[in-house]
Amino acid sequence: MKDIFNIRRFGKYFVSDLCSAAANFGLSLLLLSSAGVIIYLLIGFFSLITSGTWDGSGMAIRFATLSISYLVLMISMPPKCYGHLTDKRSGSAWLMIPASTLEKYLSMVLITTLVIPVIFFGLHCGLDAILCAIDPGCGDSFFTLLGSIPALLNEIPEIAVADFISDMMRPYSFIDDHIYGILVFLLGAICFKSNKSAKTILCLIGLSMGVSMIVSPVVLHSMVSMAGSLEEISDPSVIFNSPLFNNLKVFDTVSDLVLMTGLLVAVYFRVRTLKH
Repeated sequence: MKDIFNIRRFGKYFVSDLCSAAANFGLSLLLLSSAGVIIYLLIGFFSLITSGTWDGSGMAIRFATLSISYLVLMISMPPKCYGHLTDKRSGSAWLMIPASTLEKYLSMVLITTLVIPVIFFGLHCGLDAILCAIDPGCGDSFFTLLGSIPALLNEIPEIAVADFISDMMRPYSFIDDHIYGILVFLLGAICFKSNKSAKTILCLIGLSMGVSMIVSPVVLHSMVSMAGSLEEISDPSVIFNSPLFNNLKVFDTVSDLVLMTGLLVAVYFRVRTLKH
């Protein structure tokens, strides 16, 4: 058992792996975390030059900056942190590190899906809170907005569509999307030898097209069967009261769990079978 997992050895390796990730991606992480402040200041200075008054970006632009910055992080972080494993020289040196496959795998998954995203959101939202505290024209910070979400969701009327929208807007509903999104690019980073992000995106596009071609006729057939005719599908009440829509949350949760499990297993076996 100690050859497979040793807590002290894993702790030492995890710290070393984290330092390596900081060296490879630390500057990019700092830049992406500061993107909200940078964009805010650029808009404010541009407004000051053109109109003579300071007018920073509102919540919409700040949220768009946060979303784009995180998307860039999701795509670029796994290749920068672990893309070197496909290189013969670096990958061979990594394989010689005295740690088991399970320990290397756990460290890789924890750093990419938990540690770095938490640092990113903490820095980005923390800087946003400081900015809003300094500049009254900034409005509410992300922390304030996050705290007001439960009250806003409780004001949505008690109907099926509203319940579905309410569940989809809750912050925890995005956690599974975040995890398997990063795992996809992590798998691409340790599988492809070059153009890792581009090839991963192309594979995603091809896979999405293939799945859509298979699933779309099945879903359409199910909706026609429930509605009774093709014309009645245009009636929203038929769709919102259908068993498919009422069980959509369960289907989404199960499909996300299956997808995440599949990606975790794929990453593990790729790490286990990595050779040069």
